[in-house]
Order: sequence, then structure tokens, then C-alpha cells
Amino acid sequence: MVIAAVVVSALGCSPPASSDGAAREDSLSARTVDEGVFCDGVDRPAAIVSGAEPGETIEFTSPMPVEVADGIADEVGAFELLWRCDEPESQLTWELTATGSESGRSIRFTITGSDRDPALDSILIIDETIDAVLCDGTTRTVARLSNAEPNERVRFTSPDSASIPSALAEPDGTIEVRWTCSADQDGQEWRLTATGGSSGRTADVSFVGQAPRPAEPGPIVVEIVEDPFVCDRGSRPVARLSNLTPNAVLEFLASPQDEPLPTTEAGADGSKTVFWQCNRRDEGTTWDLTVTEQTPAGRSVRFSFGSTTLGNPVSIEISADSVICDGATRPFAVLRNYVPREAIDFESPQSEAIRQGRADEEGDLPLRWSCAADQIGTVWEVTATGATSGASVTFTITGVAP
Repeated sequence: MVIAAVVVSALGCSPPASSDGAAREDSLSARTVDEGVFCDGVDRPAAIVSGAEPGETIEFTSPMPVEVADGIADEVGAFELLWRCDEPESQLTWELTATGSESGRSIRFTITGSDRDPALDSILIIDETIDAVLCDGTTRTVARLSNAEPNERVRFTSPDSASIPSALAEPDGTIEVRWTCSADQDGQEWRLTATGGSSGRTADVSFVGQAPRPAEPGPIVVEIVEDPFVCDRGSRPVARLSNLTPNAVLEFLASPQDEPLPTTEAGADGSKTVFWQCNRRDEGTTWDLTVTEQTPAGRSVRFSFGSTTLGNPVSIEISADSVICDGATRPFAVLRNYVPREAIDFESPQSEAIRQGRADEEGDLPLRWSCAADQIGTVWEVTATGATSGASVTFTITGVAP
């Protein structure tokens, strides 16, 4: 949220005189950052408070349980406030009041958390790239970029190629970088810089050309990575294939099968990791998976693996089973053992306004709660469910009087 600068004029028909002939305002002003403060645990500019006396101490207070150090106005009476918040706080807002200790001027404003990294304003994101491209005269995707403006024209430059056509980003800001080369370009390296025509965002991509190479004599080799495969909604390697025809298109057929599996390509080194994903309803299923090369030889390999599920691994450590209903937000528990960085959804019959959270690198999520005076005596039954793992835990918390 952006709080506009607020100026309150002094009462009376004419302003009081000052030594420099200028009128004195009787309030401070505050200008917050447009997109909110990126919550990544780093001090970042949050607001510029102005209208103070040069060198004046500016005190900050808040009705929320936060402590903000005093600031010193510069020679023009301004002070830049830095703010630090962690990722789970990216959806929060903080109300502050800044007051000049000598002038008594003040301003109330709001700082808003954000999950958008300001670095995204200057870069294209490399979602996927390859190290080597098969040089057989076929046009292939060598990289996928995102974070362009919708339908933005993206141009490419390279010290290794004189002329590269530009590309138009999709409405969602994604771009496929496609390349064609011939067998006589085996081993050649290309370095590309993609630049958004309107945003100016850039990304660097590099890859090497590789002429087609035959597979080594013998069958396709299968190394099973996980059997039985744990069905926890996570996508993980189930097998690694080797001695494939380098860069050959691979077709998959699974039995039993809910939906067709997409084709893919073997790596330039003749290997491919096969990923799998399933959920709790697939417990006990055994899959037969056939992989076939789309080559004149049409080599294929078949392997099987089963599935299982783990017991619910998550837990909750409750430090307080009740919270004081005075409008303040207070910590009361920590969720443990979720998948690192997974989103966690909350449901409660007593509330429809519980925001989604996100576990940290350890799979933990501190919980905080707030309630108003009219909610004293309310008992909330809350279920927290991981969006990736599907694991959940249910707990209750009671609102009490101060």
C-alpha cells in the first residue's frame, strides 16, 4: 500500500512567520515504496519521512508488537526508514506513526510486505536450459525464459552469430529460445543475450552444438532409484536411463495409466532421468513403464515399480493454546516437518480469512494469531495442509479476554 504525503495547514488566515519567510507545516509526510518491502530477511528501504527539522530525532511507534529504532533527519529534514521482514511475513502490513521529538510533527503510515524480489525488475528468469543442442538440422528448444512483459518483443545478440531473429513473449511473459544447427557445427559454442524490448530485462544463455552420435552397443540400461515409490504428491526421480541414443525423442507408455505421459528427449550424453508423481489414492499400485526411442531402430525398455505412502510426518508445537483478543498479533505455535518451502493452506469452520503460509528451508512455519474483543470465548478448529505433501495437522486455539 502506498500512503500519500499528508500535509495539514495551520489554522488562521495567514501562516506564522519564520526566519526564512517560509510557512512551517505542522505535520510530517511519508512516502512508502510503491511495490511494498520485499520480505527476504534483509534491511530494505521502506519509506522516506520528511518535514522534520534538520538533525531532529524522529521517533516511531506502532499499535502492533514491533519495535522501530529512532531516526535522525538529514539536513533537509528527511529520513529514510529501512525495514526487515521474513518470507512468511510477505502478506502482512505494519502501521507506524513517526513523530519529531522537538517539533511534535507526526504522520501515520503503513508499510506493506511483498513477496516480489525487486531484482525481477531487471532480469529475465531462466526456467530451463540445456548444455548441448543436437545439430541435425532440426529446430530445437535450448532455453525457456520467463518474467518478460506480456507480448513483449525480445531481441537476441551474440558474439558468435551475426543475426538472430527476435521473439515475441507469450501473454504470460514466457519465451522459448529455439535454435537450429548442422552436423558440421559439432562442438561450436553459442552465447546469447536476451533483452526485453520494453522492459530492458536481460538473461544470458549459452550452449554447445553436438552432432548426432550413435548409442553404444547393447540394450538401454535402467537404474531404479526409488521402489517402492512414496506417493506424497512430490515429483522425484524414479529411474535413470543410460545408453540411449543421444538426443533421441522418447515416448512413454504406463500401465495402469490415468493420462498420457509427455514425450521428451534423451540427453546429449545418452542418459535421461525419469520423474514420477503420485498421491495417497495410488497407494499399493504397481506401474509398468515402457520407454521407446523414436528412431529407425525403435529400441525400447520396460521396467516396473510399486508405490507406498508414509505416515503423516507433520507435527505442531503449541506454546499457547489461547490468545488474548485485543487486536494484537501474537505467536502461539510452530508447524514442523512439512516439505521445505511448500505452501500450507489453512481451513477453519470458524474463520474464512486465514492466509496461506509457506514453510521455511527446514519445513517449519511459525504461527501467529490475532482476534478482536468481540471474539473472546471463540474456539477455532484449524487444519493446516501442505500443498505439496498433502500432510495435515489439526489444532484448536481459544480467544480469551486481556
